[in-house]
Amino acid sequence: GEFFSQAGSSAQRLRNGNTLISQDRQDGRVFEVTPSGEIVWDLELKHFPHRAKRYEPNYCPNLGT
Repeated sequence: GEFFSQAGSSAQRLRNGNTLISQDRQDGRVFEVTPSGEIVWDLELKHFPHRAKRYEPNYCPNLGT
């Protein structure tokens, strides 16, 4: 399917082939879709998520600094 956002948004292709999408609108939204367009999960927020990013479970950029 197609996706369009008039405001800020972002997309990240995940290792499993799915796509993580953030949509900055009146009520923010972050969701994950499969290559065929099926929504895996969908999170509606009261704030505007300009950008969302998925990190690996063991990601910790400040560890050891």
